[in-house]
Amino acid sequence: MGSFQFGCRPRPVPCPVPGRNPRAVMQSLLTLLFLAPVLAIAASIQPPVELQTGHAIELDQRAAVAHNGVANTRGFSVHLARVHAKMQRGFAAYAKNTGSEHPNFHIVGKFGRRALATVGVPLTDDDELLWHGTVSVGNPPVKYKVDFDTGSSDFFLPSGDCKTNCAGHVRYNGSKSKSARATTKGFTLNYLDGSQVKGKVYNDTVSFSSSAMNGTQLVTTKLTANGAAVGAASVYSDGFALDQFPPDGLLGLGFPQISHFGRNPVVHNLIQQKQIKPVFGVKLASSKSELMLGGVNPGKYKGAFTWAAVNPVGFWQIKVGSVQYKGKTFKKNFSAVVDTGTTVIMGDEASVRALYKAIPGSKDVSERVSPGAFSVPCKSIPTVNIQIGNMTVPISPASFNLGQLYAGSKECLGGIVIGDSDFWILGDVFLRNTYTQFDIGNKRVGFAALK
Repeated sequence: MGSFQFGCRPRPVPCPVPGRNPRAVMQSLLTLLFLAPVLAIAASIQPPVELQTGHAIELDQRAAVAHNGVANTRGFSVHLARVHAKMQRGFAAYAKNTGSEHPNFHIVGKFGRRALATVGVPLTDDDELLWHGTVSVGNPPVKYKVDFDTGSSDFFLPSGDCKTNCAGHVRYNGSKSKSARATTKGFTLNYLDGSQVKGKVYNDTVSFSSSAMNGTQLVTTKLTANGAAVGAASVYSDGFALDQFPPDGLLGLGFPQISHFGRNPVVHNLIQQKQIKPVFGVKLASSKSELMLGGVNPGKYKGAFTWAAVNPVGFWQIKVGSVQYKGKTFKKNFSAVVDTGTTVIMGDEASVRALYKAIPGSKDVSERVSPGAFSVPCKSIPTVNIQIGNMTVPISPASFNLGQLYAGSKECLGGIVIGDSDFWILGDVFLRNTYTQFDIGNKRVGFAALK
């Protein structure tokens, strides 16, 4: 009976002693059996180990907006043209997939190829400032660097037989992946410079790995989307050549409605296969940027989220309350696309011109830099406020300032430019100032203050 003394306490129940009355020993045992569940529950009540909600992917910025404080004006110009072209491709895919024309589709093309040619911008350059991380594709898995873009919905990589602008990129070879299945679908993505990305679509596995501390242990987790649509590009456009586009491919985070493949985006595959909850969070900054799949990272924001409904579903398009500068409103109650694949904030011509007119010393630099661009005095960068619901997001001077027009210039390139449509695009200049939650399940976008 001495073996039972391990769980005994001096009070209130005395431990049985050898040679004692068997009846007393039995009573002690019954009491211990009664107390055992209670003691077990008490022992289990310990402070829980805090885990991040979701699956974190570290993001790196592929290129700086400015080099040594000087704006990359040539890359900036072509980036704007690429964004315009991307939006038009999204409009076309929306019409094809839904059977209805996108409500903003009729406003197009003011700053296309002809406008760029007037300022002598080489259309073969592309210095887009996107955010990239690592994914694995196929079996056996091969790692690729990809840009994550909420302004599009397809995932493509250079194919094994690609000979145009694919040198230096890690190539995807569907014939060598045991999990790949070729489809009969081809794709062509057109750009304003006349170049294309084209190839065929495979179904394959796409995996994301992440490591995080759980207490004192480093825990690695993995998500795998089976049968995801992977575009194998046999031709890359000039802008995807290695010197212009170091990542291997692009992974879209938009909705299926703007997919050129006519398929679910990779993240939607993860959701349908119950790998993650239908949400992802984004923090963009000069360091420690992160894409959190399946949740948000409470270590990177504070307070409650302010929500805006997505409408129509396709792009991450929401309603914005106002754009303000020094208490004056320059735009009210308008639509905007939240886009990690756009560097700047783009707006309608009338509102953007009125805003810069109110900023002392600002200038239209369309002829010197790019159509729709403006400069502001470097010594007095403005703070513009964007209101969404009951939240006001100040665009910090550091975000708004894209660098001097040239070395030693007193003029700095402004982060808000004229776009092609009445709806706006909230790109990197905006997103650096807030933590953003993309809620696929409830079709809404949430914004919270950064920690």
